[in-house]
Amino acid sequence: MSISRARNRDAKLRENLMVLDRRINEQSMKVDTLIETVNRTIQSFKKQPPHHATNCNINVPAKIPLKYTVNKEIK
Repeated sequence: MSISRARNRDAKLRENLMVLDRRINEQSMKVDTLIETVNRTIQSFKKQPPHHATNCNINVPAKIPLKYTVNKEIK
């Protein structure tokens, strides 16, 4: 009886791990999309002239590195 309980518990744990893995991948894709959107916005800011009302330049980074996401290869 204890062997069948252990097998059932093992199967449930595997199922839970698969669900968690799927959720991590979904969230990682959302983060990738957000980073790409931010990078496009940064590039559009860099192409615009300085704001005339404040008469100053806004320092923005070249882009956000993708090394922070699961789906991208760490460089």
